[in-house]
Amino acid sequence: EGNRGQTVPDNNIPSRVFKPEEIPVPGFLPDDPAVRKELAHYYSSVRRADDGVGAILEALKASGQEDNTLILFLSDHGMPLPFAKTQLYHHSSRTPLMIRWPGVTRDGAVDDEHLISTVDLLPTLLDMLGIAQPSAGLDGSSFAAVLRGERQPQRTMVFKEHNENSGGQNTPMRAVQTKDWLYIFSPWSNGTRVMSGATNGTSTCRQMRVLAKTDEQVAARIDLFDHRVPEEAYEVRYDPDALTNLISSSKHAAEVSQLEKALEDWMVRTRDPLLEVFRHRNDAAFREQYMQKLEGRQISRKERKTANNEMKKAAAPKT
Repeated sequence: EGNRGQTVPDNNIPSRVFKPEEIPVPGFLPDDPAVRKELAHYYSSVRRADDGVGAILEALKASGQEDNTLILFLSDHGMPLPFAKTQLYHHSSRTPLMIRWPGVTRDGAVDDEHLISTVDLLPTLLDMLGIAQPSAGLDGSSFAAVLRGERQPQRTMVFKEHNENSGGQNTPMRAVQTKDWLYIFSPWSNGTRVMSGATNGTSTCRQMRVLAKTDEQVAARIDLFDHRVPEEAYEVRYDPDALTNLISSSKHAAEVSQLEKALEDWMVRTRDPLLEVFRHRNDAAFREQYMQKLEGRQISRKERKTANNEMKKAAAPKT
């Protein structure tokens, strides 16, 4: 935020520095010079990560332990830009995952068929290492069979969850995604409440607000980014950028209903505190009552934290 989109001076230049004019702009962002500039910084940063991983792999090879080492590389969220990081959209959670299992995985092999979730990592690693899994208590399932080149059809959907940001703002959201569809529930959305987050201060977001003053399409995107809507449904096989909300489409009511049922079942299994709010998702007053209680607890927590800090200051020895 402090450098307003400018690169931080650093003599450790990545092996390739991308130019704004050569990078692809994802469909969920406007194609604008300021956006391209920030994306170029992002792609150069990704290249720096690639360089770092390459150096680690070279060191591993030199150690002689390359064939005895499992390698797992993943990202914790999508790119740090609006409609990706801190959200539950397709590009929020469709993140890199690369695994090398000596003697099992094939160099350059790519799987774009199976759905997996990070809750699957522990049971997968246990399976790869030949360690017995607990009989109960794991939410995920092993996808070691996929790494062996086999099909694993049992994972047909993944569930996503967001509760609050690092600043403590409560904006709970739940989502379920299949290969073809994505459904998102955002009970905090009431048309006036604004969601803050890590991407609000990006130069891309600031430029989108500038563009919104004269571009109705960008204005609609910013309005959705700020306020969202309680329910969203996207046919991600055709609309991975989540641009057309089909929640009210009678043509797709059956698909949406199936996703809602799947999400409710998952919330029951996980004892989700949002369960009753979800069951009353069409009742705006019920949703808002829940959010006000949640925000009230948040204020109390902040007040307790402030009081504790004041007590610590008072008890600190005087110098």
